[in-house]
Amino acid sequence: MKFVVKILAFLLLQVSAIEINAQKRKSGNHSLLYKVESKGSTPFYLFGTIHLICADQFKVSESLELVLEQAETLYLELDMNAVNPLAVFSKAVSSTALDEFLPAPTVDSLKKFIATQSSLNLPWMVVKKLQPVFIQQLFMQNLLDCKTEAIDLYLNKRFVDMKKPVKGLETFEFQLDMMMGIEYKDQVEGLLQYMRQPDQTKEQFGKLVETYLRGNAEELYALINEDKSFVDMEDKFLSERNENWVKIMKENKGKQKYLYAFGAGHLGGKKGVIALLKKEGFKVTPIEQK
Repeated sequence: MKFVVKILAFLLLQVSAIEINAQKRKSGNHSLLYKVESKGSTPFYLFGTIHLICADQFKVSESLELVLEQAETLYLELDMNAVNPLAVFSKAVSSTALDEFLPAPTVDSLKKFIATQSSLNLPWMVVKKLQPVFIQQLFMQNLLDCKTEAIDLYLNKRFVDMKKPVKGLETFEFQLDMMMGIEYKDQVEGLLQYMRQPDQTKEQFGKLVETYLRGNAEELYALINEDKSFVDMEDKFLSERNENWVKIMKENKGKQKYLYAFGAGHLGGKKGVIALLKKEGFKVTPIEQK
């Protein structure tokens, strides 16, 4: 999987029991919604999201709806209500401008390509000063040729409307620092790959979405991590964060009925959230999506 798709996978996969119309799953006990139990403690739930999905495919399953009603507190990767847009933009500014880093012909090609991206409605004078990985995030909308829905925002709104608390497993500053910690040259390479092969990137991302829709966390983890040249990135973006989140789940154990919603890529694998919880003695059971 190319670097640009690898980055977009981390950016877009945030996991859930959202049901997709005409969803097709392989045989087997697969799910993206799990009940987690420990003897003598109140159970809690894991729930997978994908950050963007076509709105006409978006439907809440009965199983998820029941969990939403029962859960007392929602944990997203971020507390969406605490995000400061000005702070986000200030961190997105790079000390190096694209036209200082790239040769003039490449800059001209990039400027023309950016002008064709409907989701990036910013002048070049602003865009060139942004971190390339942040520019890629702004390209997300163009990966789907449809009206999109942001599942994490939907979940946040549901809990706010129900007057239930929403918390974050991480701070927005932490996630931004993590993304901006990628070497600038690697960020630029990812951006240029997207520019040079947008159709191939869409095709590869489409395979990622298809895998997500099958509801197989292990298959999805394998797809995201098939490129072994990014082992360091895997540790930083997945494994270390999984460990931090499981610590929070352990600290919250038995206090109330929580729903934890986070990226699908964090569920599977030997260092995934499911495996780590089982290692800590929790019983993790997939919930059938009806």
